[in-house]
Amino acid sequence: MDSQYANTIRTYSTMDEVFVNFGVNSPIPGKNDEIIFKAKHQAILNWRTAKRLALTLSNLVRQHEEHFGEIEPTRKTKKEGE
Repeated sequence: MDSQYANTIRTYSTMDEVFVNFGVNSPIPGKNDEIIFKAKHQAILNWRTAKRLALTLSNLVRQHEEHFGEIEPTRKTKKEGE
């Protein structure tokens, strides 16, 4: 099995399937607030598997937060001048 790092996802769906694109957000050199998303891998799931994945990840995150504290879903960015 191969492993690939991802620090972000993009999702979309059809009536039959859920698409999850895994990738990396990278800052654009010289442009302070611009980030480019580079999709590396895609998982295509039927809705039953997507729900099982959602429940499993939800439980895993809950357990992690109980042990290590709450995870902020998005990073807070510093405002200019701070």
